[in-house]
Amino acid sequence: RGELLALVDELHQRHSHLWESWSILIPQLVRADAVARAASVAEEATKAFPGETEAWLLLAEALLFVGNDKGIDVALTMAGRLPLDSEDCRRFCVLLDVRGEHRLAKTYLQQRLKQSPHEIETSKHLARLLFSDGSLDEAWSVLSDALESVSEDEDLWLFADEAARVLGDRDSLLHRARSTAQMLNRSQCWVIVAMLEDENDARLTAIEC
Repeated sequence: RGELLALVDELHQRHSHLWESWSILIPQLVRADAVARAASVAEEATKAFPGETEAWLLLAEALLFVGNDKGIDVALTMAGRLPLDSEDCRRFCVLLDVRGEHRLAKTYLQQRLKQSPHEIETSKHLARLLFSDGSLDEAWSVLSDALESVSEDEDLWLFADEAARVLGDRDSLLHRARSTAQMLNRSQCWVIVAMLEDENDARLTAIEC
């Protein structure tokens, strides 16, 4: 780990004019438990690249380890003023949730999903937040809408499968998967059906054992 950090650090010194060198170095510092330096470097990054959303998110994440609540709030405020892609949005809302801003994170994700209804990761993260606060029906509604718009995403179906287990309504999900495959008649849909049925068989075998 030390050798890798030294290499990344050296590359950063050579290419500090490139944002990518900062985005690689800061997480590496966090992984190496050099969180104080990570926060310091991230702060430098926000000065060098103030319009880079990830710079502010990296600063907020580093400050979370340091315990600088005021700094986190400032970094999140700045990040919220900049364009967020799907991954930025996820990280932003995770940080809001960690800061106790659960309702704000949920509202932000709901607004994001209205603007970009096909962002699967946004749907999944919103569903997680809704499940965590006990809004089970609302969470399932989000997943159901996502399955309607993106019917061939294996990860989404697996996520929905876990949710269906929690809700105790897995038979309905399997029926929906089969109906979707029959309606669209695409090979990927049938792959998903087989995957879900295999998961069911494996679970039944485990219970019987």
